[in-house]
Amino acid sequence: VAVDWSYITLKEDSKLVVEYNVGKGKVLAVGAYTYYSMPNNSKEHLQLFTKNCLNYLAGKFDDQKKYYWNYSPNTVKEFSFEELTNRVSLDSQSAKLMADKFSIRQTNGGQVLNSSSTTYQQPNNNLLITNQFASENYWNVAGERMLVMGKEKGGIDEILAHPFMALRDYEVGIQFSYRDSVYWLNDQRPQIEVRPESFTRIYKFSRAYLTEIVTASNDKPSAVIHYEYRGVYPAKLIIKFKSNMRYMWPYSEKVFSSLNYALDKHTNSFVIMEESGDHALFAGANRKPKQQAIGQFFGFEKKDSTIKGISTSDFMVAALAQYDLEMNDNMDFVITATNEGLSTTYQEYLSALNNPQKIFTDASNYYRKVLDQSLMITSPDKDFNEGYKWSLIGTDRFFVNTPGIGKALVAGYSTTAKGWNGGHKVNGRPGYAWYFGRDAVWSSFALLDYGDFEKVKSQLQFFNKYQDLNGKIFHELTTSGAVHYDASDATPLYIILAGKYLLHSGDIKFIRETWHNIKKAIDFCFSTDTDKDHLIENTNVGH
Repeated sequence: VAVDWSYITLKEDSKLVVEYNVGKGKVLAVGAYTYYSMPNNSKEHLQLFTKNCLNYLAGKFDDQKKYYWNYSPNTVKEFSFEELTNRVSLDSQSAKLMADKFSIRQTNGGQVLNSSSTTYQQPNNNLLITNQFASENYWNVAGERMLVMGKEKGGIDEILAHPFMALRDYEVGIQFSYRDSVYWLNDQRPQIEVRPESFTRIYKFSRAYLTEIVTASNDKPSAVIHYEYRGVYPAKLIIKFKSNMRYMWPYSEKVFSSLNYALDKHTNSFVIMEESGDHALFAGANRKPKQQAIGQFFGFEKKDSTIKGISTSDFMVAALAQYDLEMNDNMDFVITATNEGLSTTYQEYLSALNNPQKIFTDASNYYRKVLDQSLMITSPDKDFNEGYKWSLIGTDRFFVNTPGIGKALVAGYSTTAKGWNGGHKVNGRPGYAWYFGRDAVWSSFALLDYGDFEKVKSQLQFFNKYQDLNGKIFHELTTSGAVHYDASDATPLYIILAGKYLLHSGDIKFIRETWHNIKKAIDFCFSTDTDKDHLIENTNVGH
């Protein structure tokens, strides 16, 4: 049921709570920390833990989903789409009804999405950064639900759909009809264009242009990679990617016991999910692939005209699809991932696949709205003015919505390629893309100054939701749900933020509603004043 942990490390092999079925009831064997007679600074926590255990045994939590640690070896399995949908209560008829809702039509070649791709109209604004030659520099596009990251030259390194890495190592190649060789875009040096809603690469070949536009929904769990091909000859577009469904730190890469994969016959899309079905990924294009492959592979090879996967024992799934392009053609590749189950993920995916351009347009309109509703500073310095607008956009991108956790600011973005790996074989720490106490407060001061009161209110609600029993405000809360309270400054900063929020917004109703949280935080601060000089202390409180 539960394992031990120390500071920010889960000791997954140290079983702390074990459940046994005995007759008609249950027994919980609880570890060494339920020692009631000794003095205990965490007495409130021990009492609540004991109460929760007794209520669980009494059946008061029977309406909630139960999770158990699984120590089975990691496995990768293939399932038919029918098997997958049945396992998560999405029967074939329901799948068909959802497909019909989003304009799936029947053709002689099978079922294809009734959605054609058009040329995207890039917005005309002064927030455009261009570079004639791409470098190895980092870039990202992000919404509340999905973070897409990569290097300028080509591909996508990682896509994070909180709280897990949905996809990694996304690569694209193009093969022209007059040549046998494939030009992998990671080996090219495209022109790049950076806008608030998108990252664009323009690849120039001797007889063709290929434009790639990467965008993420501002509030949905979907991303779109849009392609515009203009060439003298037809071509083939080859897309490949991997997924290990890496759950965020402090959990290890072993927390999911198996990966399941399938091909969705309704939309010719790839499906990947972990054993429970809670975390799922759909990926595919709004056209039928010429050929496709998915499995426990680390790469692919071409035999004659057929692409085959190269098997691996690593805990991952790799997929590849090849699409035919006409001389002037457009195509969208859509990626949707959630921790809300296969059915919800499928519905979100069909919605995105039916109208990919809407994701691009909505994101563009959203960032225009951010700028329109924020305090503007105009100076004689053009670079300062542009930089200020980009800082507003960049700050807004850190507002993350994790289903089951909440909406608040995270601290920073990067891929798992750099930084401490959490002590795990496979890194599960994407930069600092999780929730922090002090960082969020200092950033919220800025949000108040430029007028985004709603996000600051959400941040305060988030602090209230996860306030410790003693009134303390958390230091870190991962999007995988692990929280700890080892910072001394987050609590007094929270009190200051509540005051500043009232001063800026005038929202006295919210302050009254949340006064018990504020009072608990004040009481906690006073409890640290051991010498009664009215100066709070951080002794045994945190850094």
